[in-house]
Amino acid sequence: MAVTSNGSTPRSDASTQRCPRRIVLLRAGEESEVERVLLEYRGAEISGKRLHADVPRLADEHRGRTVAAEWQSALGWTRFLWCRQA
Repeated sequence: MAVTSNGSTPRSDASTQRCPRRIVLLRAGEESEVERVLLEYRGAEISGKRLHADVPRLADEHRGRTVAAEWQSALGWTRFLWCRQA
């Protein structure tokens, strides 16, 4: 692998791609399994601003239920944000 003038190795295209994200409806509470995928973001669709706006909006549409945001890694989907509107 080539080394740049500042001593670092350049990133490959694969390492600069953003991991897919999704918003899911949970079966019960924060630790429960996914009942249904509500939205999924891939490639250019991935936006933290969009995701953080969609989570409370979808929680409002599913009042009394918990929705969560997850990102996909090599190990699977990882939950990082929860929201529930009473």
